[in-house]
Amino acid sequence: MFRRRPRGPEPVRFEKWEGLGNDFVVVNDDVAFMPKWEAIAPRVCDRHFGVGADGVIVLTRIPPRMHVVNADGSVPEMCGNGLRCVVAALASHEGIDVGETWFETAAGPKLARFRRTGPVGFDVTVNMGEPSFDPALAGVTTVAATGQPVAVSADGVGDGYVVSIGNPHWIFVDAADDLDVTVVGPRLEHDPRFAARTNVELVRQLGPARWRVDVWERGAGRTLACGSGAVSVARLLVALGREAARTPITIELPGGALTCEVGPNGAVAMTGPARRTMRGELDDDVLRAWGEPQLTAMSGD
Repeated sequence: MFRRRPRGPEPVRFEKWEGLGNDFVVVNDDVAFMPKWEAIAPRVCDRHFGVGADGVIVLTRIPPRMHVVNADGSVPEMCGNGLRCVVAALASHEGIDVGETWFETAAGPKLARFRRTGPVGFDVTVNMGEPSFDPALAGVTTVAATGQPVAVSADGVGDGYVVSIGNPHWIFVDAADDLDVTVVGPRLEHDPRFAARTNVELVRQLGPARWRVDVWERGAGRTLACGSGAVSVARLLVALGREAARTPITIELPGGALTCEVGPNGAVAMTGPARRTMRGELDDDVLRAWGEPQLTAMSGD
């Protein structure tokens, strides 16, 4: 005769969202218990033994806020594609097809506008603010701030410009065709001149106001898209005189295209899609099996 096990906590329900192939497991923070996501994100994000994703995003609905955890368990300051995804997830949950909302992020509040494009998809425009060329904000302490783009040289790659939009980016414009981001990215991410590591972008021009960008994301590796990277590239191109402000710039990423427009004050508006790909749940047995994470009690309704 079978013995009934005591019933455990309610499962953690999640949705999977992607922005140009940059994909995230999105969970709400209003559950009966909350795993320590920094500890278990590597297992959740494993594409063979877990759900599979570039990161986990914990969504707070009131007030709207996101907490991002990379696939390696690290916590970035900003994630542009992730922000579009949680804006869409919130709009979908609330049943709103068109609107705007402020979202709190680790890099400050961001204003987002959204429009439903189908049963599971939205177009989202986010005012990402003004990227900075101060190397110190990107964690580089060996180069003086000038207010203008600062180049830092990398052996075998060339000069890359340092940009911060809350998180650090090392951007190589007119990168040689034979450079492979999966080869140079891991080394550049861990360059000791960047105190907290860095994202890496290899940039090549495709035509007027159209650029190809290959990304190595800090904490996630090669990803199909990077919103903060696209925004940083667009701002840099305008600062270098390669593109004009108030002109839509198409950033072609492996997963598709984002449109970025740099305003006269240097702030960048980013527009791109976000789409839900699945819904599911993680029960407490699975969470315990994935490293027996510490479960922190949360106040519930």
